[in-house]
Amino acid sequence: MKMKKVFYTRIGILPIAITSVLVILLLGLSLKLNKGLAVIVVFALISGILFASYFFPIKFIIARDQLIIQRLWSKKIILLNSIRAVSKTQKGYSFYSPSSMNAFNTRGFFGYLGKTPEGNISYATAMRNNIWIKTGNNKQLLISVKKPKAFIKALNSKILEN
Repeated sequence: MKMKKVFYTRIGILPIAITSVLVILLLGLSLKLNKGLAVIVVFALISGILFASYFFPIKFIIARDQLIIQRLWSKKIILLNSIRAVSKTQKGYSFYSPSSMNAFNTRGFFGYLGKTPEGNISYATAMRNNIWIKTGNNKQLLISVKKPKAFIKALNSKILEN
């Protein structure tokens, strides 16, 4: 019996920068406001961080018959027999193209997390070298891993075993 293969999330510099700037701006704004508004701004900031962190992927585990997306507070399990295709994003794929400009719920805050208008789900935390995973129900997941080529090879190998 083979061990599980673990791949960690690749975090891009742009989501870190966007998150940092938003946090600093909102905290700075709260210092300028009266106490009542400051409490509301800080509450909104904490709520946003908690919401985004719920979807934030920590690692991707390729197990015996499933792909596990381990998030901060929960995990999402995808059965390997439901995966139809695994591929690297096309060169030139952009999160800022007109069709994807408003596609991601977090818009760079903690990454590009959430549902797209097409119903796909993004766990992308970087802008380049991402992976599309297409499932049998014509949904796609977009993920970011540190070693995309090794991940694709390992996942395709495990799918063929099943």
